[in-house]
Amino acid sequence: MVASTSFVSALVLMTAFSWSIATTISVGITYRQLAAPDDQRGSADLLGRMITWGGQPFGAAIGGLIAVVTEVHVAYTVAALVMAASAIVASVLLRPWTALVEPFSKAGPTSSEQPTEGTQAQP
Repeated sequence: MVASTSFVSALVLMTAFSWSIATTISVGITYRQLAAPDDQRGSADLLGRMITWGGQPFGAAIGGLIAVVTEVHVAYTVAALVMAASAIVASVLLRPWTALVEPFSKAGPTSSEQPTEGTQAQP
């Protein structure tokens, strides 16, 4: 967006950026729900929301400070670099956790559908 010189290119870049943010949020929420144990899923979601929403004012303040001290395009460039670094670090750190999530991604009966002792499975 910083380097765009026309309205159309800025619109395309902003749409792609918005799509990537929405995808990141959806993937993050899904990952937390799959990785957290059933009895702690609500707490994990709450903690994730608190960290996400709680960090936004600080990022906005830092971005505003950078824009005032330098120029707006520098603030956008710094934000893009920070987001790219965050994506790289997250992909490296979350890679070992994919083994935990994989068993949940396979379709199968839930624990409530499993036959209990003394009962027979329904055909």
